[in-house]
Amino acid sequence: MHIAILGPIDTKSLFPAIKKKDIRTLPKGHGVSVLSQLALGLLDLGHQVSVITLSNDINNNIVIYKNNKFKIYYCPVRKRAFRFNDGSIGRAANFWYQEIKFMQKALLNDNPQIVNAHWAYEYAFAAILAKKKYILTTRDIPHIILKYETTLYRLVRFIMAGIALKVSKNISTISNYAKLKTQLYTNRFIHVIPNPSIKDVPKLKIKKKLNKKIRIIMINNGFSFRKNIKIALKAFKEFNKNFSNSNLTLFGHGMERHNTCYTWAKKNCLIKNVIFRGSLDKKSLMKILPNYDILLHTSLEESFGNIFLEAMMSGVPLIAGKNSGAAPEIVRGFGLLVDVNNIKEIINGLNKYALNPKLWSKIRVSAYKNVKKKYSQKNIVTKYLSLYKKILRK
Repeated sequence: MHIAILGPIDTKSLFPAIKKKDIRTLPKGHGVSVLSQLALGLLDLGHQVSVITLSNDINNNIVIYKNNKFKIYYCPVRKRAFRFNDGSIGRAANFWYQEIKFMQKALLNDNPQIVNAHWAYEYAFAAILAKKKYILTTRDIPHIILKYETTLYRLVRFIMAGIALKVSKNISTISNYAKLKTQLYTNRFIHVIPNPSIKDVPKLKIKKKLNKKIRIIMINNGFSFRKNIKIALKAFKEFNKNFSNSNLTLFGHGMERHNTCYTWAKKNCLIKNVIFRGSLDKKSLMKILPNYDILLHTSLEESFGNIFLEAMMSGVPLIAGKNSGAAPEIVRGFGLLVDVNNIKEIINGLNKYALNPKLWSKIRVSAYKNVKKKYSQKNIVTKYLSLYKKILRK
């Protein structure tokens, strides 16, 4: 089968399908996502795969990379959202019109049997307008994002998603929670296929014990209200009073020392035993994640939460929100769920792990087994293939 995947993909994450000598010469791609796992999984099963993505380091032309049954089409994306740049208005000012036309052109050139567009925005419109058989996989909840980020940019995105979901005949999403919320936009049946783990899940060190110096990690991109980091810092301060050897490390965009989060934490006397590390590429982060003891994730809403899978496969027991979107669906039975708006509940969750090493060990092993069984790359890719075949038969 010849399948085109439309969505944000980082070139480095496709390394197994790209010749080593070509990595440095290719455009960087468009952000980090789990789509590389889907593309690589399809290739492993012998299918022809084309990835169509955007990249802001090219201008006015499509860059094509070919390697056996694999192709990447890099389409240009304007750097600014609304303001003029290099003689062009911002991409959001005309609803990503230029970007959509480039991707539509790439699709017509590629001529796949089926298209899988991810996220209900510019990638969705490219698939719809190309008039190929397609499925739209929506990965966030547009009105929820708009609720937490009330900006003109997010309003434009919300309008785009509303139209795309209204006209799409074939839709899938990544959790039952996301399905429930997405159903507000359409009367169509919505399929649920969760995100996959990486192909080669690292072997779990069964004999690992909880460190006396408890190392807690948080991974968030942005110091936003939705990420709810302020309450986590307050909870850690109280936890740290009884476990003075513990520390909290913050990774992600905006988590650098002297950046927004650090400035707020320092002003509120919340930096004791807190380490601000900032952004780290996915590969490096996955290497150091097993060195931590607890993942604390206080986000108010998640449509899936890839970080949950990453913690589970790394043997790091986690704490997440019992009312935080899809978090209960993914975490229940394989981590601790608390009210992330309640400092005492967060502290109690940390205490449960710190005071009960047997519980800590039991959860890390059961969570690891759950990822290998339920979210294996082959298992998830096979589900997508079944859905593609069903659409092609229509």
